[in-house]
Amino acid sequence: ERAARAGDLVVISPWQAGITFARYYRGEVPWVTLPPIEDHTIHRYDLVKQRMLSPDPLAPLYAAIGEALRSGHRGWLVGSLHFVPRGQVPAALPRPGGTTGWSDDFYSPAWPVHAGYFIQTRAVRWEIVTIAADQPVNPLENLPLLVVEGWAPRS
Repeated sequence: ERAARAGDLVVISPWQAGITFARYYRGEVPWVTLPPIEDHTIHRYDLVKQRMLSPDPLAPLYAAIGEALRSGHRGWLVGSLHFVPRGQVPAALPRPGGTTGWSDDFYSPAWPVHAGYFIQTRAVRWEIVTIAADQPVNPLENLPLLVVEGWAPRS
């Protein structure tokens, strides 16, 4: 809340952490979950299913991150993103219902890999932000924080 500025974007991963974030966050900077869902009052698996069915479920997230970075602002990534080794590309996401069924168990770990790949191929720099806590924090709510800056268009 203190470091983010107008034009920045906060991304919460996994999407379930958006429920807690919505409860405590009082900042002005907009935020979105990974994948983007519109309601964070309860666990909305129906909205997650809609993202699973989408041909490009992370497109709104990529557009929002890209807009912030291209305009000189920062992205604040709360939670887990996974970066692939240099030269590798994440596997394509299959349509649900086949071998993956309708569970988000396959998609929840894959979405942070795809978002991480987007960040590592588009952002100019990123760093881990450490936050000192003077009291115990629930491990489920003690998520890592990464700040990303700059825009490197793909060639």
